[in-house]
Amino acid sequence: MSTIKSNPLVEIGRDRLIKTLYIVYKCGQLTNRQLAAYVIPDNSQSALSMMQKITFKAVAKGLLIAKADENKVLHFFIGLKGARLLIEWGYHIPLKSGKDQKISSHRSACNDFALFLMERGNEGSMVYTDADVANNRDNYRRLPFFGFKQLGDKMPDTLMIYDDLYCNWIEVENSRRNAKELTKLCFWLKNHSCAYEHEMELYETAEGTVVLKRVIFVITNRTARGIAKRIQDWLVDDYTDEATIRKISSRLIFINWPDTELIAELPAMRVLYSSDYADRMSNRKKG
Repeated sequence: MSTIKSNPLVEIGRDRLIKTLYIVYKCGQLTNRQLAAYVIPDNSQSALSMMQKITFKAVAKGLLIAKADENKVLHFFIGLKGARLLIEWGYHIPLKSGKDQKISSHRSACNDFALFLMERGNEGSMVYTDADVANNRDNYRRLPFFGFKQLGDKMPDTLMIYDDLYCNWIEVENSRRNAKELTKLCFWLKNHSCAYEHEMELYETAEGTVVLKRVIFVITNRTARGIAKRIQDWLVDDYTDEATIRKISSRLIFINWPDTELIAELPAMRVLYSSDYADRMSNRKKG
C-alpha cells in the first residue's frame, strides 16, 4: 500500500503527468496557464485548478522545478527526477534538469504560439520549439537545412513542418527591435530566406522536396506592432527594387497574438509601394 502511495504516476495520474513533464521538457519553461491549456484543454477555471494540483505535487516530488517571475507567476522547469521518469517511459532525452535555466519572457511568448500550433496542427506536423532549437533537441541540428548559408545561419523562434513538404518559419516579436536588429532581420529576408524566385528548397525526403513556405511574424507585444511597416521602409531605403519587394512580401505574414488576427499580410500592402516608391528612391538618390 505504501509503495502505491509513493508512486507519482499513481498519485498524480499517469497520462496527465507524463504529458505535463514532456511538454515542460520540450518547451523549456511553462506556466500553469500554458500547461492547463495544453494538458487539460477545456478553457475552464477548474482545468487551471486541476493543473495547479498536478504541478504542486510534481514539484513536491522533484519532478518539476518552480521559479517565480517578478509578477510572482510560477514557471516550471523539468526536474532531474522528472527527466529520469521520462527516460524510463521511453523518451530519448538527456538526464538533465532545468535548475540552472532562467525565466525568459521571450521564450514564454514563443511557447504560447508553439503550443497553439501543437494543439491545432495537422496530423503528422512537427513543431520545433524555441527550446528545441536552442538545446539541440529532436535532432534539430541534424535537419539537412540547419546552418545552410542560404539561411544565413539564422535560428527560428519556432519552426513548423507540415504535410511533409512545407516549412513555416516563425519569428516571435515580443519587443520592438532596435535598428541593428531590424537591419539584420531585413538583410536575412532580402538575401537569404526570401531571396529566391520560388520557395527556397530546403532538403529532399521520400515524399518530395521540403520548401520554406512562409516567414510568420507573431506579434505578442504592442510595442512591436509596427514591424511590418518598418520592414517595408527598410527595403525601400535599401534601394530594393520593387520586384524583389513584391517577392519578399508574398512570403511574409504578420499575426497579432493572442487574437490570432491577421493584422497585415504584405501582398495586400503592395499598393503602398507603387505610389511613393519612385519618389522615395528619387529623393534618396538626389540626396
